[in-house]
Amino acid sequence: MRRAATFGEEIARRGLTQEQTAVLGGVQPSTVRRIVAGQVQARPKTVVSLAKALGIGAQRMQRMCDAHWLDAHPDEDLRGGSRHVTAA
Repeated sequence: MRRAATFGEEIARRGLTQEQTAVLGGVQPSTVRRIVAGQVQARPKTVVSLAKALGIGAQRMQRMCDAHWLDAHPDEDLRGGSRHVTAA
């Protein structure tokens, strides 16, 4: 099974820079850089703006952005909690 593309991969596939993508989406370039670096989780408003700019669905965009967060934070879930369960 092929894994879904990340946001950064989608930007590159389209031949865009992160800065160009930010302009198209009406967000700050630093926002795009931080999402791609897995430093922040994309806010819903940002996801919708970027999805519209790239002509894709918001759910697909959310999955692509989440992939960066999960790669950068393998021990956390998407809400910042631990994925590991410890025995009592």
